Parts: sequence; C-alpha cells; structure tokens
Amino acid sequence: DNRPEERYEFKELCVDTYPSLRFDMSEWCELPNKSHTKDFKGALITARIIGQDIVYSGCVSWTSWVAVNNFSIKEDGFDYSDAMITADFDFSDWYVAKRYYGFAHFSKFVPVDSVVLDFGFRPSEDNNDFNVFAFLTPDNKTVLVAVNEGENQSVTIDGDFYTMQIITSVQDDELKEVYNGEFKNQIEIGSDSIVTVVVE
Repeated sequence: DNRPEERYEFKELCVDTYPSLRFDMSEWCELPNKSHTKDFKGALITARIIGQDIVYSGCVSWTSWVAVNNFSIKEDGFDYSDAMITADFDFSDWYVAKRYYGFAHFSKFVPVDSVVLDFGFRPSEDNNDFNVFAFLTPDNKTVLVAVNEGENQSVTIDGDFYTMQIITSVQDDELKEVYNGEFKNQIEIGSDSIVTVVVE
C-alpha cells in the first residue's frame, strides 16, 4: 500500500506488455487497519490507493472488498471495520465510515469511461504524502483529485479553462463545495485533506 514503485513496475511489466488485456483492481482490503472508522486517515489512505491503482498501475476499475461490515470494536473502544458502511447484524445501528469519502471523491466526479491523464507525477515510498490524479471525463471535464496526507500544498493548474469547482473533505466536513466560479490557476490543498477540482 505504501510502495508506489511497485505499481510503476506492475504497469510496465504487465499492463503495458499485454495491451489486449483488461486489468481491474477487484478487492482491496486494508488489514490490519491503521485507522478506525471515524478517523479521516482511513479516507486519505483509501483515496491514495484508488488513485495510485488507477493511474500508476493501469487498472480500469477499482472495488473495495466489501460495502458493509459488522462493527469491530477493539480494546480502545473504536470500530476498526474496513468497509464503507459499518453496522450491527440487523442494521438497527449503522453509519457511513470515513473511508467512504475517499472513495466518493472518485465515484462522484470521475464517471465510467473517463480517461487517465498521466502528467508524470511520481511519488516514492519515502515521499508519498502528496498525490494528485487527473482524469478527462466523457463530457470533456478535467478532474483532479489531490490527496494530501502531509503539510499544506500549493498547486498550479495550467490550461485553457474557464470554470472551476472545488470540493474538499477533511475530518469534520466531507464533500463540501468550497468554490464554484471562474477558473483560477493557483489553489491551496490543506493538510490531511482530499480535494477534487473540476475544470472546463
């Protein structure tokens, strides 16, 4: 999960070598969990893995191993289930886990048949806290998903764009539209955040 170099190697040795084959990421499971269901770190890890699997490994779809999981309360009192939703057996008690929001930044803004725009950004195992993934959607929108597990970052976007929408998620505020207006080429990505930028 924290070795992007292995993804580059997989794409070169497998995906690029066999262009007639389709590669899907069919079952990602984060075990042992590094974060409980109400910790936004789970969303950050999930978003980083999705983006790296699609952009760097060359897979064309991505699936979590399970959508709903039973509560898994540990000694510290936190739930360490690893699904998008966590619940008891009869669903009388349930909630959306934070990791869902890592998934949502892709599923809500990068539709089926979008194309990866690989602009050459390559994190390493020693420097894997900041990732940016780019896509061209079927309706000709450019979507950037930035996953920042480190310090604040400033990002410059070059291109002939006119409009911009920015959606951000952090620990206590998920999928919030923070900007919708004219294109601006400089944006700030806060620490421990996921930011989706849609430009046309």
